[in-house]
Amino acid sequence: MFKSGIHYNASWSGVRAENEKVKWSSKQKRGRGERVGFEGVNSGGEVEVWSRERFKKSGYKLLVVDVMGTWCPNCMDEVRLLKELSLDYPEMLVVSMSFERSKGDEALRRIAKFKESLGVSWEMLHGGAASKSEADSRLAFFGGVRSFPTTAFIPLEGDPIIHSGFNGPATGGAYEEEVVFYRETIEAFLND
Repeated sequence: MFKSGIHYNASWSGVRAENEKVKWSSKQKRGRGERVGFEGVNSGGEVEVWSRERFKKSGYKLLVVDVMGTWCPNCMDEVRLLKELSLDYPEMLVVSMSFERSKGDEALRRIAKFKESLGVSWEMLHGGAASKSEADSRLAFFGGVRSFPTTAFIPLEGDPIIHSGFNGPATGGAYEEEVVFYRETIEAFLND
């Protein structure tokens, strides 16, 4: 049983890999045939729609869509990394889709407070209720939101790379691997 606080638990099972060359990966296949696009409520309470066409007109070379929640510690760690990376890679645009335990204006207030406390410059949209199935229904092109956070790296052309989960700084070497993965993925798309 996997438990996250008092709010979530799920059964899981696994099989030991006999092949030592098998490595764990957080990459996942994106939803084939699904249009790259999403919508959420911005800080002004208006619906904002993102499509690949809008992204192409933005002048950026890479769009990073961060599925998160203000209640999620790993999401906070990932936002901190994305903030650092956004300074290093000005050709990259980040948009967060926050799925919250609260609704309506209260959710927007929580997102605004979170954004301010972390000094985030990019738009953080409210996507809906704090639920993987809700996030999945709003972002079908992800091919499934399996955890918070889940992040899509979307190039101007071609398939996005979807990354599930996040190992924060407290995990030591696993965090360093995350940083390498993020930097290599961003640089591969920007240098393409």
